[in-house]
Amino acid sequence: MDLIKNYWEQILFLGLLIYHASRTQSIISELKKDVDQLSAMVERGQGWAQKQQEQLVQLRAETDVNNKQITSLWDFVNSLRERINGKH
Repeated sequence: MDLIKNYWEQILFLGLLIYHASRTQSIISELKKDVDQLSAMVERGQGWAQKQQEQLVQLRAETDVNNKQITSLWDFVNSLRERINGKH
């Protein structure tokens, strides 16, 4: 009993230290789970952005092809018009 009376402050300190360490460990594990969840969300967002970028590039290429085809058609129409007007 004298041992407890003489060292009660140190025993209390060790008990509080153990409690604080276990509480800190549980908080850290919760934070790690949150970080993992946020990382997964970021990866999904990056995948979505990548997919959108690919679709945008594809649409841009299709638009360029359509513009070239329209230009070619107008060039053809203009050449026909010149032939018709040149014959008169």
